[in-house]
Amino acid sequence: MRRELGPLEHAGAYWVIGDPSGEHLELKPEGIAHWSDGTEQQLIAWSRLMNFGLETQPGRIASSKGLERTARILAHLSGVPYAASGGARVGATLRNPYEDWGADFDHHSRRYPRHHIKLVDEFLKQVIARNKANHLGDPDWMSAAVDKLSQIPKSAARSRKSAIEEILDSLS
Repeated sequence: MRRELGPLEHAGAYWVIGDPSGEHLELKPEGIAHWSDGTEQQLIAWSRLMNFGLETQPGRIASSKGLERTARILAHLSGVPYAASGGARVGATLRNPYEDWGADFDHHSRRYPRHHIKLVDEFLKQVIARNKANHLGDPDWMSAAVDKLSQIPKSAARSRKSAIEEILDSLS
C-alpha cells in the first residue's frame, strides 16, 4: 500500500491532508476534520461539501511572488477566500447553510511533486462532484484509490481528468 501522494498521507487510522504532526485535515468517516494545535478545531460533514480545491506548492515556501499572485487569482475565480498560508490550503463551498470554507495545513518537510499535487486536487474535486465524498473517510477505499492514482504516469497520453474518472468508475 502506498502511504503518501503529495500532501495526502496515511497516518494512524485515517488519511490526512498535510503534516499530521502539525495543522492538518483528517479524512474521517463522518467528515473532514481540521486539526490545529493538537486538537480538532472543526468537523465538516461530507454531505455539506459542494466543491473542493487544494492549493499547495512543491516546497514549504512559495517559490515566487508570481505563484502567490496566481494563487490569489485562482482563489478569487473559485470563490474561495484567499489567506496567505505559504500555499498550503484547502477551500470549499458548503451547503446547509451555504458558505465558503477554507483551512490551512502544514506542508510536510518533503517536497510534493507537482504531478502528485495535481492528481490529488483533481481526485478530490471529482469525488466530491460525484457526491461520493463519504468515500474519502473510508481508509480502505482511499488506499485503493491512492494506489491507482500513483500509477498514473506524469506524461500520460490521456488527460489526468479522464484517468481519474476511470479510476473512480472502477472503485465505485
